[in-house]
Amino acid sequence: METSLYHSKKQAGVNKQENQRQIKNNPFVTNLVSNPFLSANSSTEKPFLPTQKKENFFGSVKTSQSENPFLSQTNETNNTTPIQRLKEGDKQEPMGSNTNLEETQQQVEVQSKIDNGKNNIIQRYYDAKGTTSGTPYRITDDMTAAVKVGYPNHVLYAKSGKAAVSNANLSAVGSGIELEEESTSLDVIQGTQKKNLKKITVKNKQNNTEGNNMKLWDDCGDSAGVVVGGTNRTALHHNAITKGKAKTSATTPSLMKTEIMEKMMKRWLVMPSTSEETKKKIGNTLAKAVAKQLEINQTEKDFGAATTDADRERIGGIYWAKIDEYGNIMMSFYNTMSESKREEIDKYLQINKSANPNVGQGYTMSSGGQNYPRESTWNFHWGGVVMKSDDNKDNITLENYAMGGTTKVENDKWDFAMYGTEKKGQTFHEQHHDTKQHGDKPTTMVIEEK
Repeated sequence: METSLYHSKKQAGVNKQENQRQIKNNPFVTNLVSNPFLSANSSTEKPFLPTQKKENFFGSVKTSQSENPFLSQTNETNNTTPIQRLKEGDKQEPMGSNTNLEETQQQVEVQSKIDNGKNNIIQRYYDAKGTTSGTPYRITDDMTAAVKVGYPNHVLYAKSGKAAVSNANLSAVGSGIELEEESTSLDVIQGTQKKNLKKITVKNKQNNTEGNNMKLWDDCGDSAGVVVGGTNRTALHHNAITKGKAKTSATTPSLMKTEIMEKMMKRWLVMPSTSEETKKKIGNTLAKAVAKQLEINQTEKDFGAATTDADRERIGGIYWAKIDEYGNIMMSFYNTMSESKREEIDKYLQINKSANPNVGQGYTMSSGGQNYPRESTWNFHWGGVVMKSDDNKDNITLENYAMGGTTKVENDKWDFAMYGTEKKGQTFHEQHHDTKQHGDKPTTMVIEEK
């Protein structure tokens, strides 16, 4: 099959692949080439200047769409270019050219770091009676669900009736996953409190496999796609321009985060409370992004002029490496801020530790910042949410990892995992950040099928 730019097997000579790659028609370059400051001070445009109310860091004045001079640049319509999907070789892989065994060992290491590292506790490991003595479990704060610790983990227990609630939400998004409550039970104990949970098994309706032998794509993106109902996904966030809930046009993690942060920078540029020094720094960031976008455009032309599959594969790798560089540039201003300021922004945008998907939605982490020495760096990770605790403080995902090879296959190495949403060290963002396999400044977002 002829290699597609949007599904090239490698990025800049390293094994970094992506599922259902789609590149949106990026309005950033067309809106910025002539004016890296987004023409916010243009005499021909009505600038957004909410001076009638006191602003906080994000501003406090809502604007109608008719008042928003950036509406045409930040609307939520889908302006992606349809991309043909590869039938083989369309997988996420880490940096380096590792053997299948080495890559399998890396995934065990990833889960081991999550299970046994400093952030390995959801509330605490309660005594879990009814199973092999000493088996550790992660148990939700409200004791309505428990997952076994270890990789790959197929063991999930939940309060009676929770599987049916999850199935209603999963069915609503066209998920290929269905949960089934069994009679086997587990008693979980915290102090004087004791609750009885039922064993939950899982079925993949797409290939009609279930239980411990259920098969799921050996790729985080495709396996999450089975959970959320597809691989044409969007990132949910708070739109800094319209001040409402929004979805990205971009479907690639590195472009999802840049679209979200682009809106935030545009907002800062037109806020009277933003200092001239800060505006200059933002302008410099956007100007660098313009230059990188021009490189990306040239690489697209080079790809179109290529005459062999080898050249297309090589140029495609360069293209996606530049997309990642573009993402790092767009996040660079935000990344220079203090941790407390970034957390304030994260809460506002609903990203990173503040990302909290519903059942049938999921997480994606886009790698960013500097890579850790002697660690394999993955370009992204995805995980679909199949259950939430009754108090909505803990999420349970169904995940799988790339196992190497050039052909996409299904296997039984999938994993139930549990993440908190409030307590320090428990979030999906912190747990996967601390594996050191997504760079030192990754971005986590809530995703759903478009």
